[in-house]
Amino acid sequence: MKFKILMLVALKITCTHQIKSQNINTYPKGSIQKNADLMWSDRPKLTYEISTDRVTFFSNLEIRSLEYREWGISFWKAFPHDQRRFTWFEETVAISPRYFVDPKLAAQDRILESYQAKIDYSAKQKWELQYQKFRKEYMESPIVTSTKKWELKFAELSNSVMMGMYPDNQGRKHFNYVSFVRNLLKYAKYYYEEIPYKPYKTTPVLSDKITSTLYVPIEHPRFLNMTVDDQKNMLKMIIESEVDKRLKEFAAKKLSVISLKDIPLNLAGLTPDSNHIDLKDYLNKLVFVDIWSIGCSSCIAMMPKLKKVYEKYKTRGFTVLSVDVSGPKYYQQIMRIHHEIGADWPFMLLNNDQYNTLFSTYGMLGVPQTFLVGKDGKVIMYKDQVSSPEGLEEYLNKYFSDL
Repeated sequence: MKFKILMLVALKITCTHQIKSQNINTYPKGSIQKNADLMWSDRPKLTYEISTDRVTFFSNLEIRSLEYREWGISFWKAFPHDQRRFTWFEETVAISPRYFVDPKLAAQDRILESYQAKIDYSAKQKWELQYQKFRKEYMESPIVTSTKKWELKFAELSNSVMMGMYPDNQGRKHFNYVSFVRNLLKYAKYYYEEIPYKPYKTTPVLSDKITSTLYVPIEHPRFLNMTVDDQKNMLKMIIESEVDKRLKEFAAKKLSVISLKDIPLNLAGLTPDSNHIDLKDYLNKLVFVDIWSIGCSSCIAMMPKLKKVYEKYKTRGFTVLSVDVSGPKYYQQIMRIHHEIGADWPFMLLNNDQYNTLFSTYGMLGVPQTFLVGKDGKVIMYKDQVSSPEGLEEYLNKYFSDL
């Protein structure tokens, strides 16, 4: 998945795990309002951080979100009548730390998509007890709008899915997708029909609160112990519901992607020298389909690592198929990148119509889009474990060692 620019809490990192709460006694004596204003002005600021180092990025995200939470707990307790507490509460739920014992190791783990990082259960349980008290006051407050209260409930739903990837929720037989979908449909009805302002009114995209919650169950089902049938049934529940047609259309497209595990993927275009190329040409091989564009820096950054995996397994019945969707006018830039990387695997160019048809049919949003296609032309994995060269190599190593 394309490396996204996430919203972080920008403040000094004082340690890697033990976070000290800010104390009201650090401020000069004065009125309660003055001290509250001072502490609020010193709060962690929400800014954008751009980093090419994913380990640093994800570890900082965890550390800073922990620091922001601890700061807010102090503010809440120090100023029990300050309405700004609710703003902090909304933000800390939206940017929810996982309470990893070692944020750096957890970040490395996340990149490899193994999700086995250890969690500090003591700290996590302490927050959960505090959370219930904060939540009760928030939900009972007359100054908090019904829309804000709904958004909090939806954030809770989203977090429950995300936490399903981590050890404290692993080991169960299956993710309860039936209960999840029922809640999702309830919130979707309110979101599409009753909330007055929606930034994504035209078509569901992954930034949409509704569809973003489906991301893990659809694209990373193994972390929730979901089977392909579970995925299909989950999406069919949405399609057959009375919910807004935009969500039903989105679910139908995602179902078509999952169905590629049962039917061959059709993908054809032109080579850089204008010859026809078809995925069917590579039957009897494992094919890693990497769909990218010239404007995707993370796609290009992944290619040298992908080359190492390709070189390791290319004599064992594995190949890569690069599929560029930038359009013909970027041909020279595309080939320069391809040449500099030294990629000698097949290369496909899609024109705008082919690109639009592909992405519309399967509900794809952004690049990279990655598939691992089996020798029968059917998709083995879509994103999931093969969303990174490291995950791909891990799978191939096991695949070929089992032969």
